[in-house]
Amino acid sequence: MPTPYGSTPYNGPDKRPIWTNTKIYSSLSEAMLLTNTDQGYSWNFTAQLNFPIVKNFNGMIAYTAAMAKDISGNPGSQAASAWSGNLSVRGQNDLDLSYSQYLTPHRVVGSLSYTLEYLQHMATTISVYYSGYVDGNFSYRYSTDFNKDGINSDLMYIPKDQSEITFEDYIVSGNVKYTAAQQAAAFWAYVAQDKYLSSHLGQYAERNGAFYPWYNRFDVKILQDFYLTVAERKIHSS
Repeated sequence: MPTPYGSTPYNGPDKRPIWTNTKIYSSLSEAMLLTNTDQGYSWNFTAQLNFPIVKNFNGMIAYTAAMAKDISGNPGSQAASAWSGNLSVRGQNDLDLSYSQYLTPHRVVGSLSYTLEYLQHMATTISVYYSGYVDGNFSYRYSTDFNKDGINSDLMYIPKDQSEITFEDYIVSGNVKYTAAQQAAAFWAYVAQDKYLSSHLGQYAERNGAFYPWYNRFDVKILQDFYLTVAERKIHSS
């Protein structure tokens, strides 16, 4: 891949372009030209099963699978923030097709309800509702302007092994020292326990490519009904 004009590649396993100051008009702070793209897609599939009502019992369960990828999730309220807010490897003008920030790839919902009638004038209904889903996604990125293009929106390179990353001793307030060995041990321990990082060694992190754990929620409702017979008509209140 040719090196973009105004940049030089990193000399290491991370080959992304490093930008130099190529500002043409010093008095112009920002100028963005946004255009449409034909890249990106989305789809979803839902299957639902309703249980027949049997002796005051009813329920349902449904599963939804979805996928959505885009070039930009439009992360801003104006041209400047919509452009600079995109996370990228090579820069804001060369974005990759990545997972949508609004994607929920898997979701399960279900409900069970049972009504118990008694004393000819009362009924108690107990309902349980369940919702479970992948609770969103996120990106692994650098906290600084790694490619020096003036935008802090750089996705990280995930080292393949210890030969691709070097740590230095670090001293914080109170003269507490974290040795290079301690930092390396902590870093690789974190990578090993992370599902996304450990499966993408030697690759660039994808925008919104890592997903949060499965989220479970249960809601329980108890409804009490009272029946009265007035003029041969049954009237109830809850």
